[in-house]
Amino acid sequence: MHPRHGRSLMCLVACMSLASRVHGETAPNQSVGAQLESSQLEEIVVTAQKRNEDIESVGATITAVSGTELIEAGIRQPVDIAAVTPGLSTLNMTADGTPIFAVRGIGLDDFNPNNSSGTAVYVDGVYQSAPAFLEGQLFDVARVEVLKGPQGTLYGKNATGGAVSIVSSGPDNSGGYITAGIGRWGTFTLRGADTQRLTDTLAARLAFTATDQTEGWQTDINTGRHYGQTRQGAVRAMLEFKPVDWASAVLTIHGNWDRSIPSSYQADEQSIPGCATCSALLDTGTTDPSLVKVSPLLDMRREINGYGESLTTNVHLGFADLVSILAYDANNRYNVDNNNGVPYFVYSLYQKEYARQAYEETRLTSSQPLLGLTDWLIGTSYSWQEFHGQDRSDQSVPIDGTLVTPPDLTLMGASVARDNFIQKPTSYGLFLNTTTHLTSALRLNLGGRYSDDNIHVNGASYLVGSDVNFGPVVVAARNESQESRSFSYRAGLEFDLSKSILAYFSTATATKSGQYYLAPALDPAGWQYTRPEKLTAYELGLKTVLLDRRLIFNSSIFYYDYKDRQSGVLFLDPATGFLAGSLTNIPGAHVTGLDMDFTARPLSGLTLNGAFSYLHTWVTQTIVDVNGDPLFSQLPVGSPLAQAPRFTETLGGTYQRDVGNGITASIHLNNRWVDSQKNTLADPLGAYGPFSQLNGRFALNWTNGWELALWGRNLTNSNSIINAYSGFLGRTIYRMQPISYGAEVTVRF
Repeated sequence: MHPRHGRSLMCLVACMSLASRVHGETAPNQSVGAQLESSQLEEIVVTAQKRNEDIESVGATITAVSGTELIEAGIRQPVDIAAVTPGLSTLNMTADGTPIFAVRGIGLDDFNPNNSSGTAVYVDGVYQSAPAFLEGQLFDVARVEVLKGPQGTLYGKNATGGAVSIVSSGPDNSGGYITAGIGRWGTFTLRGADTQRLTDTLAARLAFTATDQTEGWQTDINTGRHYGQTRQGAVRAMLEFKPVDWASAVLTIHGNWDRSIPSSYQADEQSIPGCATCSALLDTGTTDPSLVKVSPLLDMRREINGYGESLTTNVHLGFADLVSILAYDANNRYNVDNNNGVPYFVYSLYQKEYARQAYEETRLTSSQPLLGLTDWLIGTSYSWQEFHGQDRSDQSVPIDGTLVTPPDLTLMGASVARDNFIQKPTSYGLFLNTTTHLTSALRLNLGGRYSDDNIHVNGASYLVGSDVNFGPVVVAARNESQESRSFSYRAGLEFDLSKSILAYFSTATATKSGQYYLAPALDPAGWQYTRPEKLTAYELGLKTVLLDRRLIFNSSIFYYDYKDRQSGVLFLDPATGFLAGSLTNIPGAHVTGLDMDFTARPLSGLTLNGAFSYLHTWVTQTIVDVNGDPLFSQLPVGSPLAQAPRFTETLGGTYQRDVGNGITASIHLNNRWVDSQKNTLADPLGAYGPFSQLNGRFALNWTNGWELALWGRNLTNSNSIINAYSGFLGRTIYRMQPISYGAEVTVRF
């Protein structure tokens, strides 16, 4: 075990032991056996294979986190889920936005919001086709399931790394609550939900959340302005109609809004040849994450309006259950980002997009085994998206300002790249999954999916400038379609070594559909189509339930053969010598690794959980250029993939104690440690980490439904670098937000 992991484990155990003493240890005359009699772990039911199953009976690596655990761990947005899931890497590719997901190093390293991650994310069974649909808050969540390994059969395209499924609390969840909170930087939060039975056949649940922060957590060194100010909210209404016992329909309508001021990156190691004083002007010059430098002429903002609706129908046909999901989502987004972290227009990014999507899935799941042997599931899916992009970047200082002596750092609008495009991907799928009971202890899993994907792009990127002799100049243009067809399969064996031990082996494939890189282009080589990527995986695992369900321990080892990975890279424009970015295919790569997790209830009221992931990735076939333009730095065979830390770990614990007078006290601690990793390939300055974050929550619960809670995030006040990449003039970094804390009052009814 890595030394850092050992220290975290000892620290967490010591903290939880201290909590046990603080809240009252068990009586000395009470035996350990008596303590354990009431400390069995609850069964966790998941829908990873699109049917209800005990998580310990599924031959796959799955992390399931309940809504209560999300609150205890301080999970507020989809991008935060990685804090409780080793092997899952998440990152905002723009300041506070454009979240990407990678499982076991398989995902996406691209800041363009028109792209989709190689790890598929579903919300209430609906595929989220773009990062824009995942920038809101998590609220009133029943559970989150993270499936590791390719999920190409049941979840379709763009699930080469795995799948994340977010399940909301529905009208079948009785009762309600309201939570009001205050926090550092003048943060006010309000969230709540309630279920009401309107008639014998009709029930509704309404949930909402809102955050209003009166001051930003960052301060501009030069101007005193504040950045990193959150103002956002969301609402969701669910209506369940159940006229008969064997049929029901749930209509969901949701909306979200955001009027935040994003936080800023910081600049480090910035320089201009021949200008000795420029570094002091460009660099942030501090390791304090709350201090930044932003141009006073840059109006940083985030404006998001989102809306969606879905209809999920369930019909029990006797021999099988029919499920139909029909959904539509739309999102308007305008984001202004200080992408280089300097107080000048070195690479100021403006993103204006409109996205809409439709999703349909119909599946039939057996309720009785065929011939008494085979459980089966068959289904179809269809997804459609229309994405309008009108983005621009202002790089006036490096393109024009550094060409004069002394360098002119005041320029803006002298070199602006703009794009205007429409992207329309569509996908059809037909899938089948079976489980055959060969013996009472041995099961054979087989599955397959045929997919037909098409993507059409029509648009152009051009340069404009303040000089009347410059612009607009078309840099790149596309008006074309690309189609790809693929077949993904999954085959596996599950063997019950005993009633409490499951061994499994599986091999599976998955494909990520072809994609375009459509950022405002400085070089025509950047605007290109990347071929579909394909992953073949082999996994061997063991699931154990021990000590009369007081200890659960799972482990797995895996090997991946990765073809044509879609990777973000940096290259040099031969005409100017400046950096440019693109998305390209890495012909070959391999991934090996190990996952372990445990949950333990050593005594009544105390729950400990932890997970550890080891990952080794390396490029087996490399590239040297992007459409003829050389890479910024070499990418030799053996180079690790981006978003693939070697080690990650999470450790958490919750202790609950009845302290009398109808009051229960609880304390929760969770720590995440992530090894160093790369943001983008062929980027010598793109490494960051390792970093660690410790969160905690202390709560008092009254039997009449009231709760008072104190919470803290980043309790060690770490300033670790959690993102880094090369900019035009040097290194750009983003540090962990300083310690934040607050209090919440909840009433349940």
